[in-house]
Amino acid sequence: MTDPREVLTAIASALLPTDVESTRVLRVSIAFQARALHSPVLAERARRDDRELLAAVEELLRLGGAVQPALDALGLVAIMGGLCQLSLTDGSACSAQDAQTVVDRYLKAVLPAAASEL
Repeated sequence: MTDPREVLTAIASALLPTDVESTRVLRVSIAFQARALHSPVLAERARRDDRELLAAVEELLRLGGAVQPALDALGLVAIMGGLCQLSLTDGSACSAQDAQTVVDRYLKAVLPAAASEL
């Protein structure tokens, strides 16, 4: 898998709660983030993790031809965070398939069409 769009789609799929295990992992991650609000050590770790994710997504978007990769990375990470939260709190309002469709639509909007999509 070398196409940036495919890699970004795989990252989103890995982060979204699609089964019992990924839901459990996401709940632990959210609990960690909440605790980081009150712990400077955990806050620094959370900031480092966030920066690494943003940098990786930005680079993939840049490689994929995004016009504003830094801004688009921020948008994609924010969308994924919101989808994760909504999926956990109300899975009937946002299924895993719905969440993946939203990510796919965002990527289609920010990345130029691949030759196979023309």
